[in-house]
Amino acid sequence: MNTTTHLRDTAQICAFLYAGALQHPTHSKDYGAWNGHTGFVYFSTECAELISQYLNQPERVDEIYPGVLYYEIIEPLGEWLISQDSSLTCNQVLERFIQTFQVWVKAPRH
Repeated sequence: MNTTTHLRDTAQICAFLYAGALQHPTHSKDYGAWNGHTGFVYFSTECAELISQYLNQPERVDEIYPGVLYYEIIEPLGEWLISQDSSLTCNQVLERFIQTFQVWVKAPRH
């Protein structure tokens, strides 16, 4: 994957993580644990990069994921993320993504 594509993928994933956080019913206005909105977005960007790398591994090159992946997995992941303790690591977020993704891929509608 070229650098431009990777940057776009990462940006799109980050945007959907943030959109999910904004939808959280109680935490959407409280970003103090993340050092504000900017801190949350910074952390989300680091996590988005790992998720992008996972989705674009060579063994997945021929797989196509519908755009609803962002609405059905990434956005809810952002909502989950904002409700977590800020001591979370990006690897833990990636693990959560992978678990959800694997269930999602096996679901009959995909």
